[in-house]
Amino acid sequence: MRRLPHHPYSEDKGEVEQNSFSSRIYSYNEYGDPFDYSKQILAFETPHLNEEIEGVQLYQENYTKEKIKTLTVALVICLNIDIESPDVQRIPPYCRVQAWFDPSETSSLRALETIGKNLQLMNFIT
Repeated sequence: MRRLPHHPYSEDKGEVEQNSFSSRIYSYNEYGDPFDYSKQILAFETPHLNEEIEGVQLYQENYTKEKIKTLTVALVICLNIDIESPDVQRIPPYCRVQAWFDPSETSSLRALETIGKNLQLMNFIT
């Protein structure tokens, strides 16, 4: 009969093997209690695997009320449809397309809304 090697969790130095064809006799102490979770190796215990995942910090512009008012006034001045500026020479058929829309097809308020929406979509596309 030969002695089995010592296991770190066993209290005695090893158990005796009966013979090569019979089963080996092991105590619970040799490999530990199978229901004792304190001796089991846990996965994902390294610190870099448990850190909170942070995404890329994107640039976000905070619009103040003053800046929004300025943008609105700039749109109103630029899209003043009913009044022609004095320095513009009129083309004989009076056709003009602003932001892929002909403002003469609908009322001035509806044309202003449509041109504004088209300009906003253009900013999202580019």
